[in-house]
Amino acid sequence: MSDNPQNNPVVNVLTSTKSKIKRVARRIGFHFVALLTGAITDGKTILTNLNIVDAFPDKEPQDLNGPISALVYFNMLLLFPFQPNPAATLLGIIATVVSIFTGYGLMGLIFGGLTAFIIYTINRRKISLGSIFPLLIIIIAIADNPLLITSAPLWYYILLGGIITAGIIYHDAITLMIERVTKKRSPSVPMKQTVVENTPPPVAPPNPYSFDMQTYLTTLQEIQRLKKALPADFIPLIDTISLKTQAILQSMKSDERDTARGTQFLNRYLPIIRTSLDRFIRLSAQSSSSPEFAKIRQQTWQAFSDMSHVFSDMNQRLLDNDVNDLIVDLNVLDKLAKSEGYTIPKE
Repeated sequence: MSDNPQNNPVVNVLTSTKSKIKRVARRIGFHFVALLTGAITDGKTILTNLNIVDAFPDKEPQDLNGPISALVYFNMLLLFPFQPNPAATLLGIIATVVSIFTGYGLMGLIFGGLTAFIIYTINRRKISLGSIFPLLIIIIAIADNPLLITSAPLWYYILLGGIITAGIIYHDAITLMIERVTKKRSPSVPMKQTVVENTPPPVAPPNPYSFDMQTYLTTLQEIQRLKKALPADFIPLIDTISLKTQAILQSMKSDERDTARGTQFLNRYLPIIRTSLDRFIRLSAQSSSSPEFAKIRQQTWQAFSDMSHVFSDMNQRLLDNDVNDLIVDLNVLDKLAKSEGYTIPKE
């Protein structure tokens, strides 16, 4: 198990569970606030040119507390959805606040919730599952009592149309503005702490014994691809270079002491070989019949021949490390046996 808490699966599960519990607790708290808001909205709320009782002709004033409380509660769920949409919520709050001037009072949350719902639904291009049930309840209530939303003055409906249109067109800009304002109003952090937080985490020094084998293998694949367009007498040279490169990589992988030398060697020669092959192939396709090309061809062949010997020599040098290690081990064994009094016959 890793010593780093960030890589510890148990810690990750506990952290995720703790975060989910906090999120659920916050949402439960919001439902309590929404229910409380609906409870304090009673049937005496006055609409413009209409008493709220007139919207429910078949009910007594004391019977309206439940339906109105439920209506306010469900609209708050639309105004503050489970998946937050700051721009839609802000514009919904504006619609609710402005409704105060129409006489709706807390019943203005009906307009605020519907405004927020329309904006974030169009923005997301789909209806969230958490909004379906509240929306159905609101639609049924409004369909049964249309006076609930048809009693506001004309200027308010015009304003609502403008708010919804602005929320749809300028949704991203409003979201960005909210983020900037929220960031500016966040509590200031002492300078010393800010410097520490803004300082990037310390970068571990590069490991001299690590290397990216895939990079070299990719270059080898490109060399093998280019080899197909080479003359026949070039093929053995390229094959030798490729085989020795693979042997060098294997030595680097098995012996950390070979990594630094092998990396430096391959970084220096392998890209140049790939580039030279590509240039030679393009040149041969353009001017293979020119007298000068025969000289260039011979020079290129000689260069790759030399490189095949260089790669073979480098591979041997890395193998010599293993030979030297074996010789040292044998000498140590011999001296250890003699120091303990064992007789070793000479052949």
